Amino acid sequence: MTRLSNITLRKDNEGILSYYKRLKQLVADGDIELEKSEIYSLLFPSLELVSADHARKSLRVLDLVLVSEDSASICEMSDMAPTNRVSTSINNDGTQSSSRIVKSDDKQIKDCKFLLEAHGYSTGEWDIVSAKNSIYDTQAKGGNILTLYSSKITVKPRKNEFDYEKMLKSLEEFAKSYVPSREITPRQYKYGSEVLVPCLFDVHFAKLADIDECGEKYNYKIAKQRVLDSVRGYVNRLSGRTFEKVIFVIGNDFFNSESNGETVHNTKQDNDSRYGKMFNKGVETLIEAIDMLAAVAPVDVMLVQGNHSLYTEFYASCVLGAWYKDSNIVHVDSTPSARKYVKFGKNLLGFTHGSEEKDRIYGLMQCEAAADWGVTTTHEWLIGHLHCEGVVEKNGVVVRRIPSLTSPDAWLYKTGYTMSKKRTMAFIYDKEQGLMETHYINI
Repeated sequence: MTRLSNITLRKDNEGILSYYKRLKQLVADGDIELEKSEIYSLLFPSLELVSADHARKSLRVLDLVLVSEDSASICEMSDMAPTNRVSTSINNDGTQSSSRIVKSDDKQIKDCKFLLEAHGYSTGEWDIVSAKNSIYDTQAKGGNILTLYSSKITVKPRKNEFDYEKMLKSLEEFAKSYVPSREITPRQYKYGSEVLVPCLFDVHFAKLADIDECGEKYNYKIAKQRVLDSVRGYVNRLSGRTFEKVIFVIGNDFFNSESNGETVHNTKQDNDSRYGKMFNKGVETLIEAIDMLAAVAPVDVMLVQGNHSLYTEFYASCVLGAWYKDSNIVHVDSTPSARKYVKFGKNLLGFTHGSEEKDRIYGLMQCEAAADWGVTTTHEWLIGHLHCEGVVEKNGVVVRRIPSLTSPDAWLYKTGYTMSKKRTMAFIYDKEQGLMETHYINI
């Protein structure tokens, strides 16, 4: 064994990192015996002697960057640079800890987004719990000082939260490929004729039901098919009929949950996809349904929020408002009011989800829409929530409860809420005579 020999000399065109790696291997193999300060002197012969502690710290930085697959090409530029190497650990509380050498400046190293991306974490899926950065000034090629940071962060996963950038990108891709990109001309429009009110309530888009557990399957693909098949069925059935407009209510538990996978009342839900996918595919489904209806007559899209996805439905209505902002055919009401009223001739129609009002619903229209109440003769509520059909008339008001097209999830199946007929409904109101027709699409 030799302490120093020709094999310790730096080869032509050998970078600092490659040279250091070779010296380490020689020491490990027992071919040479060198202290860290001696290795440091070999690596940087033009520098003055340094303390053993300084040499140890400098070589520790080299150790951290040594295993990077691309460090050789990086070192050709600077003789020492940050690496993509990252050491991670998964903690018992669900957090993860990551350690990495980062080339940065003082401003970037304090930026949470920069740190997440530098450690390979998505800014839409992770949050920083803590961060600690230690600075190293290291000799680089040409005698320059290279500033590196030994960065250590602890991150926690977001609770299935919304990634707005992904949503925008998804909608942009949908807009490029979706065929009805131009304004649609209604074919069955006539002012002064009837109004069509298709009711697709309680869709629970992206709910998960497995056939082994619930007797039948349900997921976002099945929900989309049922929604579009229902709308297409009404459009085809009523072909040739004229309507002044279509009132299309969105919300009413169209989505199955909020971003945390729970209802607004913190009841955990079974979903078949992450929140972003549920939202994007749900909005795309609504756009396709609205465009089919817009080919019949002008469409008034009205938000009526449910008790599962109150905020998500509001966000979706805002996206639809932006999508149709230049349309002369489709108008979107995204105001977050729990109850809404529409006067059509001698009809006063009320819309609410039906989960909160209880028996008070039989007196609300008279008070909240008193002026329209006095000049109309047909007073009806269209509500959802219970997934079953029902009609009650009281105090001069008819309350029509709309069934659902969704399938039962594990909880509904376990508790026996499986006996209601899965169907959607559509109503046709005449301006003078009130309700004239009720149509069904059975699932």
